[in-house]
Amino acid sequence: MKKRVKTIGLALLGALLVFCCRPAFCGTATTDDVLKRLNDLSDVIQQQQNEIERLKQELESQRKSIEKGQEVQKEEIKKAVKIETKETEKLWRDSLPKWTRKIKLSGDLRLRYERLWNRGMLNKNGTPGKQDARDRGRIRVRLYLDAPITDEIKTHFMITTNMATNQEATTTNVTFGEDFNDKGIYLAKAYAEYKPNWFKGLGVGAGKFKKNFHHTDIMWDPDVNPDGAFEYYSYKGSKVFQPFIYLGQMVVNENNRTPDAMPLSQSGGF
Repeated sequence: MKKRVKTIGLALLGALLVFCCRPAFCGTATTDDVLKRLNDLSDVIQQQQNEIERLKQELESQRKSIEKGQEVQKEEIKKAVKIETKETEKLWRDSLPKWTRKIKLSGDLRLRYERLWNRGMLNKNGTPGKQDARDRGRIRVRLYLDAPITDEIKTHFMITTNMATNQEATTTNVTFGEDFNDKGIYLAKAYAEYKPNWFKGLGVGAGKFKKNFHHTDIMWDPDVNPDGAFEYYSYKGSKVFQPFIYLGQMVVNENNRTPDAMPLSQSGGF
């Protein structure tokens, strides 16, 4: 009986040991499996990362390709617009008379400050006196237009500022002030000139013209542009002897009932 009980106890002890030891073996097997699965997952993650990097590179390549295509498209559009603009300008120029393509437009603007000292005056009783110094700002605007009609006929124009209350032929300046009123713009030159190709050196013209005869500032102010007509001839065939002659018929005052005031000028030299 005791032997049997001992045998049963040994059996129970063995079963207990087996039961207690089995989880250890089972735990070891589970750890390996988990490690294997983790390695597999790591490989999958690595593959996914590689795929993501590949997709990123493809997207970056596509983005660069799109940007390059956009730049190329922009350049093509610019070239097309430039070509179209040139063609439109050419069509516009071709639709105009040929002489209008030779029109030259120019101009200038001048600002100036002036202070006048020691200004003399006459008192009411005729005795000499003095005025206070004067400070003023001045502005001058000039716009030129030269338009050849043919190889022999040319026209010239100039508009400029001048005092609205007291126009003067000897100046094109306007003084600051006058209650902020607009400044006057006037026609300072407008004349046509004919230089025949068959007679070199000859020229005739009419209008409000620029003085092209010999003069000095003592006789003629630089801003004065006479009205009337002119004729001239200059010989340029020799480097030593170059004679010239100038004729002018200028209108100072045109009157309705009395004779007009007209100076006639003739000058020559070499």
